Amino acid sequence: MMKKLEASGADMVIGVRVNRHDTWSRKMQSKIGNGVRNWITKDDITDTGCSLKLVRREAIDRVTLYTGMHRFLPTLVPDAGLQGDRDAGQSRARQFGVSKYGAMNAHSAGWRIASP
Repeated sequence: MMKKLEASGADMVIGVRVNRHDTWSRKMQSKIGNGVRNWITKDDITDTGCSLKLVRREAIDRVTLYTGMHRFLPTLVPDAGLQGDRDAGQSRARQFGVSKYGAMNAHSAGWRIASP
């Protein structure tokens, strides 16, 4: 992703999971969630659930962040007049634990201002 960031000259590169090892229901929840998010924000982001996001310090300093706002970086960075790009990354099966996120238990209910 660093090579992509440098080569593209973008201010941010977000990962896009390919070859996901998730269940059908998890993939469907993701499609619905991304669809609703894109409908509201007028974006075309395919995978906000990918945790790989690389943002230049100068770009992140221009964005106001709150708890949970990492999901909206692909929207916030361009809204701040900066350029974003995407890069495919391999999805790996979870080795330990279980996901704490899903359609009925999203943990982002309490939005707070993030500490600087």
